[in-house]
Amino acid sequence: MLNVAIFAKDSSTLHTIERLLESYHTQLFNPHCYTYPIHLNPEFRANTFSFFILSLDDTDIDALALAKKIRQLAPAVPLILTTTRQRLLPDLLTLDIFACIPQPIQKTQFFSTVKRLLFSLKTTPPLFHFSEYQKKIRLPCENILYFEKKRRLVIITTLHEVFSPYLTTTEVLKQLDTSFIQIHRSYIINSRYVINSGNNKVTVTDSHEEIINLPIGRTFQQSVKQKLRRL
Repeated sequence: MLNVAIFAKDSSTLHTIERLLESYHTQLFNPHCYTYPIHLNPEFRANTFSFFILSLDDTDIDALALAKKIRQLAPAVPLILTTTRQRLLPDLLTLDIFACIPQPIQKTQFFSTVKRLLFSLKTTPPLFHFSEYQKKIRLPCENILYFEKKRRLVIITTLHEVFSPYLTTTEVLKQLDTSFIQIHRSYIINSRYVINSGNNKVTVTDSHEEIINLPIGRTFQQSVKQKLRRL
């Protein structure tokens, strides 16, 4: 999963960019949203971002100053700008930007820019690696519905097939991002496919719209509720 820092003055622009990233790929991006003017604190500097998106749709020097500060802190990280301010272009060209997208942001152009960026980063959607019957298998994480632990085996149910490798729960969790949630000692779900949840069960659906109910363990109830609420 790629950490992406998004900067904008208004929340609607932040949400638009977030939605576009999610629409491009539901599991590839982990957005961190910032409103400016801000001070780039140690927490920001400690984060490792794969790229930045900065909106310059409002006035001001604050945005340019922020862009220069970002470039100073992370000179090699790609920077995408969105702006309505053509007069800023001469200053922007000095920042070694990856792309400049005019506002209002058009989905087609945004997707084209992200596609070029991912190609430049040589990034592929996250894969889950395991061996079954001495054969190495790589599954796109986005195709996994849920994991079920059964003794030494882990049953991996995907949209189209089922696998049963020997894995520990720790080995499974180590390969997963935050879109996967452990709901029970025996179950880890892909939150992308959750259609309903209660105190005791989570309902997921597959590509054939088959309904599957999975139990929530008592010790996981609170954390599952909080994680699903954040999605």
